Amino acid sequence: MAHSGTRKRLREEEFVALRCNFQLDSGSQCGCVIQEGWALSCSHIFCAKHAQEWFSKSDCCPVCKNNTTNAQMTQVGRPPDESRLQLLGMLLTRPPTDIQLAASTAINFWEHQKFEEFRRDVTREQEFAVRLKRFISSSRKELTEVETLKNAKKAGTEELRRQLREAEHRLKQDRDEVATLESRIQQLSESYRQELSRATGVQTPFRARMR
Repeated sequence: MAHSGTRKRLREEEFVALRCNFQLDSGSQCGCVIQEGWALSCSHIFCAKHAQEWFSKSDCCPVCKNNTTNAQMTQVGRPPDESRLQLLGMLLTRPPTDIQLAASTAINFWEHQKFEEFRRDVTREQEFAVRLKRFISSSRKELTEVETLKNAKKAGTEELRRQLREAEHRLKQDRDEVATLESRIQQLSESYRQELSRATGVQTPFRARMR
């Protein structure tokens, strides 16, 4: 149960955390959880590292290009528990309208950030779905080509087997024909020998006479 509670708390902390909006050269966002950084009134927030690097050479927001002279910059960070108590003490001394305005501003900022995160996640999922669809289509095409080659090879093998059977059949026919011819030649030779013997009165084997 303790582990389940810890995982739930970590998921909640990850969900409510604000992440750096700075655009990297790769096109993706920094995305690191803000421990200390700067927030602009244009609803963009940056980690301390990228805020220092960018605003030391530029006066505009790196995301929407809004000029920072017209956009309020506020240093943000995760206060320790004692600072939270100090913040609570400060709020208790403020009128309800100020507390409501501060809470509304913070919630609107957080909602904007989470909406942008959700939009980016949806875009990534859509891009992944497109790539997956292309991959599946390409895989199916390759499988079809492989199946076609397999069938063609199978058909070619069957054709070769058919041709081999026909060749074996023709060879058998040729052998039978040769055997028939040899038998016929033997009969003719024997008849010729007998006729020759009757004509000459000499009974000489045909083969010996031929030699």
